[in-house]
Amino acid sequence: MNDRNSNLEQFEERIAASEQKAQQWERRYKEATISHALEDAARGQGAFNADQVVTLLRGMTKLVETTDKATGKPTGRFEAVVDFPETDPKTGKPVAVQKTPEEAVRRMNLCGAFHYVASNTSWPCFEGAVLCWTPHNFCPTRFAGTP
Repeated sequence: MNDRNSNLEQFEERIAASEQKAQQWERRYKEATISHALEDAARGQGAFNADQVVTLLRGMTKLVETTDKATGKPTGRFEAVVDFPETDPKTGKPVAVQKTPEEAVRRMNLCGAFHYVASNTSWPCFEGAVLCWTPHNFCPTRFAGTP
């Protein structure tokens, strides 16, 4: 009976250790996949420093399983999705809109609060109610009138 209890305890310890390792690798996979997707999006959108973009968006990003468009069934593949903060135009209340990392970084480029992080080629230019993004702070609306 003593051997059986000993074997059972060893078995339970091995299962617990295996579950802990599986959870650890799942966390590593998620973190690496999300960081890679955010870094690629930041570089693709011309960020000054991709690490800053990753830091800003990491807490809003999660992995979601993709579904087959034809069948609606899960594919077993995962992609990063950012719950990007926006304002509902009807209510004026904050909402989270799911965007791809590329869409989120592109949106950051258009948002005056993030222009110092998100783009190395454009600077904000306010001309009346028109917001335009142009290289080197040159705003064509000053010279050509508002579009």
